Amino acid sequence: MNDTARLRKVKEILNKKRPNFLRQDAHKKKRLAQVWRNPQGIQGKVKKAIKGHRPMVKVGWGSPKILRGELRSGERPVLVQSITQIEALPQKSAIIIGRTVGLRKRILIFEKAKKEGHKILGLPENYAEISKNKIATSKEKTKPKALEQKVESAKIEMSKQKTRVQTPNEGEKK
Repeated sequence: MNDTARLRKVKEILNKKRPNFLRQDAHKKKRLAQVWRNPQGIQGKVKKAIKGHRPMVKVGWGSPKILRGELRSGERPVLVQSITQIEALPQKSAIIIGRTVGLRKRILIFEKAKKEGHKILGLPENYAEISKNKIATSKEKTKPKALEQKVESAKIEMSKQKTRVQTPNEGEKK
């Protein structure tokens, strides 16, 4: 058995033994979130690590350093910002598309990654279809508005021109 396989088994065992770290008194007060926050008080029982109180987060509870950031399948996710980055990746990598990538480029990246057989994390299988529908509906919504605005502005211009036209007698004063 190689080293990483052994460490994965160790990680599984550690995950089963690892307690659910909660903030001190989170079970008593509703306003305290059910997440970990370091205890701040001088006399706090959790901070002093007194027996019978919650365990504190410490280095010893961590997973092996080599396996940190890996998925359950054993692959590391790669952040992708452009299509050229996909071409440089090895076959069947796990991909996360960057959050600053726009919708149209995201669709292109999604389709290219699917074609090359990469696993895309955080997006549904039919993402390209959903996004294309979204783009089409947004275009349909904007077209009538743009036309209406052009018609409105043309009407306003016409009314301004009518008011500006002066008869020859009106311009002269006696």
